[in-house]
Amino acid sequence: MIISTFRELLQYFPPDVTMNVVDKAIVQVESIPYKEVPKLGNNILLLLTNAVGLKSDQQLASIDRFIRMIENLDARYVDTENTQMEGEDGDEQQLLDSQGALINHFCMVISKDLPLGRAFVKACGLERGGANNLSEFRLALLLSLGRIKRLEARVFEVVFARISFVCEISSRTSESPWITRWWEPQAGVGNDYNTAATNSDIARRCLGRNAVFERVASKSNRGGWDAVVQSFSRVAMMILDKSGSYMRSQGCFRDVRNPKDPNQAEETRTLTAMDANEIASFIAIRTLVEGFENNSIVRRDVLEFIRVHIISTAGEPRNSGIMQIVRLLAALVDKVPNLLLRETNSLREILETVCKLPPRPAYGLLQALRPLLELRPDLVDFCLITFRKALFQRDTEPRLVSLCGLLLLLGTFPSQTREEQQMDIVNTLYRCFSCQQQVRIALYTGVAQIYQQVDHSVKVALSSLILTHLNSMLLHPISEDASGTGTRETGEEFVFPLLVEEKCIERTTGEIIDPVNVLLQTFVKCESKASPQVISMINSFAAYEGELEEFLQLSKGKQG
Repeated sequence: MIISTFRELLQYFPPDVTMNVVDKAIVQVESIPYKEVPKLGNNILLLLTNAVGLKSDQQLASIDRFIRMIENLDARYVDTENTQMEGEDGDEQQLLDSQGALINHFCMVISKDLPLGRAFVKACGLERGGANNLSEFRLALLLSLGRIKRLEARVFEVVFARISFVCEISSRTSESPWITRWWEPQAGVGNDYNTAATNSDIARRCLGRNAVFERVASKSNRGGWDAVVQSFSRVAMMILDKSGSYMRSQGCFRDVRNPKDPNQAEETRTLTAMDANEIASFIAIRTLVEGFENNSIVRRDVLEFIRVHIISTAGEPRNSGIMQIVRLLAALVDKVPNLLLRETNSLREILETVCKLPPRPAYGLLQALRPLLELRPDLVDFCLITFRKALFQRDTEPRLVSLCGLLLLLGTFPSQTREEQQMDIVNTLYRCFSCQQQVRIALYTGVAQIYQQVDHSVKVALSSLILTHLNSMLLHPISEDASGTGTRETGEEFVFPLLVEEKCIERTTGEIIDPVNVLLQTFVKCESKASPQVISMINSFAAYEGELEEFLQLSKGKQG
């Protein structure tokens, strides 16, 4: 009441009196109920912005003191041994709501005093205090200013620079043997520096640098700090945009999931230590996943972000940013699959664009979405239609992506379920026999990899399909008693059926059309019991593999 009255008489008091009143009001923060803190904070901000003769340095100093008082209240509920608060009682939630109201008041007041907002953003940058003055409440206030159009670009630039700077420090910390040795006794890590340096906990626990960003993301998604959610998510998207240009971690996107446990996302590390871009990407992905889980606005923004990046990558094959999108999508599938399944239209747009990507990122994207395909048969039907369309294209890459997708679907389904879809996929694979040599090699090797995962009926269909194709390239088909015609070990003569050169070698260019040796290697790897012809071919192939490959090369030389 006194502050409100004093605010109406500001023009009659000099700046030093105003600052004295503000200082006394800030002290009262610790002694009043939490529900009264937003009102007091709003009055303090209005005093600072409406006072006559106050300089920006004085205003910022008072705001800093007020922020420290709020952080002292917050420190009552923070467990020093754990950077994440496990639970929250009524008082803690009330404080969180009060802080959220304060953040909204701060944004409204700054929107009417843009010079003070610019000064606050500049003070939060790297120019003052390094990385140590970036507390979670100060970061939340900074992010709330991202809703002001005239400050939006600068706010996101500062937050991105701060996160990059802190992650760079953490990366250097994890690579320092001295700091690693200092941290090892506390964490119970062994004396192997290489093992310790690869542990990402070193980067997060040393001085708690990255914990600030993680706590802001957690609080903004638990309720209370709603004004921060969308701004922090946009900064996270900026981080993924920038970190995608880092080429050393290009190999991380191929095997997004652990082959031993396909239901759990596991990132493949290719670096000896945590890189600054990887640490920043870890924070960004975690922020977006939590925002996707708790906020519908963020959910829409994240899906649009993924869709736009996939489309842009289709136009730029060398764009490495797709790696981060695959990691983000895999994390979303593992954490919130039910929410993703509600976005059917977005998922179909993503699947429809997969065949426009280069083969490797497309395969990683399909691997990330595989658990959803197991839950939704209608998405599998949509994938089949998309892959069939891609097979009719003339370019090699769409056909390779389509083939990888078909083989992935064929090896995903459990046995004795969706048999009609399995046979439909097998019939679709038949078109790959008329594709380019690279596609045929991928088909033969892919069948060998998934052969043991499919049920007996699919094995019979695959064996019959490939054997029929093999017989079409021979002058006469393989008979069932081919295994009894002799082998080199017994000294008996074995007459291998002659190949039709036109089916294996291009007459005009001399290029190999169908690598029959790779096809037969597939049969060797498959323990097929479906066809006697296949068994006879496996028994007689070992001694003639080299001659068959030599025949292809000689025929190619003659045609050239």
